[in-house]
Amino acid sequence: MIKKADKFFKENLHEAEDFETLKKILKEKGGFVRVNWCGKKECADYIKAETEGGTIRGTLFGKKEKVFGNGKCVWCKKEAKEVVYVAKSY
Repeated sequence: MIKKADKFFKENLHEAEDFETLKKILKEKGGFVRVNWCGKKECADYIKAETEGGTIRGTLFGKKEKVFGNGKCVWCKKEAKEVVYVAKSY
């Protein structure tokens, strides 16, 4: 069961450095989108509102990921503090 869940996660995992890419992936592909985040609730709220339901689902359990790419929050463009996963529930 764990192998099946890991396979599903990997097959449905995408990455976005900017907000437009995040929106496009959630609309066209779905799944989980790996993004940089500053940690502010306001940014999480904007992401949810502007993606029509994409919410921050969390981080990888037991793994501290380094911010990637430009190192900026996907929404506010300030310095990111962590990598999180955004997805919609259907």
